Amino acid sequence: MGLKQVQELESQLADARAQLQEAQARAEGLRTYIKRLTGALKAARTAWIKSHTELQELKRQQPPPGAPRQAQELQLTAAVQQQQERVVKQLRMELAAEKARNAQLGQWELRLKEQQAELERGKAAIAAERRALLEQEDLSWGAQTDSDHGWWDSEDEEEEDDAWLRGDEKEGDDDDWFREDEKDDDEEIDWEGDGKTHRQRKEEGDGEVDRTEEAGGEEEAVEDEEGEEEVTEASGEVRLAPQLMAEGLTGPLTKKRRGT
Repeated sequence: MGLKQVQELESQLADARAQLQEAQARAEGLRTYIKRLTGALKAARTAWIKSHTELQELKRQQPPPGAPRQAQELQLTAAVQQQQERVVKQLRMELAAEKARNAQLGQWELRLKEQQAELERGKAAIAAERRALLEQEDLSWGAQTDSDHGWWDSEDEEEEDDAWLRGDEKEGDDDDWFREDEKDDDEEIDWEGDGKTHRQRKEEGDGEVDRTEEAGGEEEAVEDEEGEEEVTEASGEVRLAPQLMAEGLTGPLTKKRRGT
């Protein structure tokens, strides 16, 4: 039920109330009129009784009436009866009209109650629709806010964020991809200085040279697959082979050459 229907019901309700008030006013006027008619009927009956008493008194006082006297008495009696009948008939008609109006008034009152009940149902339906619309707007606003700003993260995401803030985050997938990237970067470095990356050397099958240092500081010569030789001195430093020295790669190396 929409707002327009509720307004129509309110208009009908106002019309019914106006008709009810008009009917009540008419009923009150009719009651006053009936009271007047009842008083008139009582007065007519009293007058009839009085005239009848006077007629009987005249009969007792006068000799037996003649023909003209009896005719006058009959006329007087008929006139009183006709007047009484007219009053009674009018009263009956007014009472029937009053009953009809009372019945119509009862119908109007019943219709008024039905319209009031329908109006209350309409107001309740409109209130329910408004509440539903407000709840729907709240839910849609909350969903949009959640998608735009991500206020409510999952429990796993909140736990990861807390671990990161505390500094005790465990190694996971993020560390794995970082190490893989670092490993890939190491593969692309030219560690020998001859224009070949470590990955190219591995693909060509070049030998790797392990240079170790003993704890006692003794000299140890290690020969790689190409026959190059390096010497581990007692100082712990490693001198490169003459070919590498000629290429300008000078400096101390320890234990193993990086990239192996």
